[in-house]
Amino acid sequence: AGIAASTAVFALGHLYEGILGVTLALVMGLYFSFVYLRSRSLHVPAVAHGLFNTALLALGLFMPGLPGAG
Repeated sequence: AGIAASTAVFALGHLYEGILGVTLALVMGLYFSFVYLRSRSLHVPAVAHGLFNTALLALGLFMPGLPGAG
């Protein structure tokens, strides 16, 4: 129940990005939940989230028309 609730809140926080952003956040929220359960450390999924955002930012800079990348 905790994973479902936290993933839903995480995904809804991306409503401003449209359905693609919400869907991607939902998938990544499930992934980050799995990473947390495996590592038992909040730092590991936080770093993974930061790296993911950095990758999307870099894609957005080099491919400005790419949906979800900036």
